[in-house]
Amino acid sequence: MNCYGCYKPDVDGYCPSCRKNVWEGARVPPILSFDLPEDGGGPQYPLLRTKNGLSLAEGVGDYRIKRVAGSVNEHLSMQIAGRIFGIRTAPNALMGLRDGTYAYISRDGPGQGKPLLPAGSCEETGQAIRRFVAAYPPALEEYFQVILFNYLISNESSGTSCFSLIRTAMGDLSLSPCYGLTNTALHTRPEAATGAGPLLYKGSEDSAFYLHFGFYGLSDFSALADKLGLVPARRDKFIARLLSAKDEVLSMIRRSFLSGEAKKKYAAIYLSRLERMGLSLEPVVRARPRVVVIYPFNREERLPE
Repeated sequence: MNCYGCYKPDVDGYCPSCRKNVWEGARVPPILSFDLPEDGGGPQYPLLRTKNGLSLAEGVGDYRIKRVAGSVNEHLSMQIAGRIFGIRTAPNALMGLRDGTYAYISRDGPGQGKPLLPAGSCEETGQAIRRFVAAYPPALEEYFQVILFNYLISNESSGTSCFSLIRTAMGDLSLSPCYGLTNTALHTRPEAATGAGPLLYKGSEDSAFYLHFGFYGLSDFSALADKLGLVPARRDKFIARLLSAKDEVLSMIRRSFLSGEAKKKYAAIYLSRLERMGLSLEPVVRARPRVVVIYPFNREERLPE
């Protein structure tokens, strides 16, 4: 069995690293010892960690457990973000339920903060970060990386609302760790998904690349980075890292708790986004008329052994 936190093989429950990161060193069983309420609490429930394990909390807890169809998907997406790309995420893991399904669990920190109000574009949310966060240069770099990551895993529901500000021990505001990263296209009918993602900046849907293909490309994300004020060399470093980790991402998909069919679908969506980012407008414009590419659900993708 793989670790319920990081997918490390041959682990019964949680590996030592995940016990430290998620459970603060406690030996918590990987199967919840009680059933979650059928109603009255919605899909998320607060939990307290006690000397005997976990228990439901009244109000605020140490953890929150989410019992939804996409729990395994969200856990995989958060693990890819944190472990492969170094994006700060809330400590998280899977937990088995007594009915044989899985729930997603995350450890609460000082609070996820107040979500930045959706401002209509990623650029405008970046402007809010510049306005409210004292150390805004690294915060904007981190924000840009998450925007890129969301596009690569097809997190179309994120928009700009998943980004929060928290108050640090020094009293100033900081960008909170990420939460809610998930591949939304995994649970969407192909004909219902546009693959466009949130508006990057005012006029981004009128860019030459977007008008030609119907979705964003590398030139559009580079333009967003410039509008956010990122140093070009740093921008290029982030882009190169996210576009060069294919083998690592596919390996983690293979080791995840998704079903075999869902693994193929997740991989196909991810590989399709990589292909989009590698498209060049100039030769395509000369060669053929405008086309819109949708992720190839019917393509068989071979995952690494």
